[in-house]
Amino acid sequence: MQTDCTPSGRAMLAAPLTLALALVIATSASAQTAPDPVEVLLRSAGVTSDRALNPDNQDPEEVRITRALNDEIAARDALARNQERADREAADAAQARYDQELATADAARARYEENLRAAEEARRRHDLEVADWRATVEACRRRDRARCAAGSVPARAPN
Repeated sequence: MQTDCTPSGRAMLAAPLTLALALVIATSASAQTAPDPVEVLLRSAGVTSDRALNPDNQDPEEVRITRALNDEIAARDALARNQERADREAADAAQARYDQELATADAARARYEENLRAAEEARRRHDLEVADWRATVEACRRRDRARCAAGSVPARAPN
């Protein structure tokens, strides 16, 4: 974007800048006249801002109690953070154990399914061999020499 450096161009640029400056001044003035919400709260509790903000005007016993309370709050916060960290670590460890157990169970199920497929295939082959053997035996009883000679009679009859 090019800036117009002629007198009329500077005048056109000065008007928005003047307006912005006026807004900043007005906002600053209104911010100075608005009461501080903390000061309002302290005054409503009977504490003057001089006394609250100036340590020389505070009661030493009140300062000691306030510090002790703040220290107790900080200690409780630290304890809560430590407990939260410990709980998170325990949850992460439990999740890791669960994931490991799940992986072990998945592997065991996969082995079982593979063994089951192998057993079913072995059973199917056995059933075919028994059926072939019985057909060969029956052919031999009927004196079907071609089938009897071509059959696959095992050396020992299956159970």
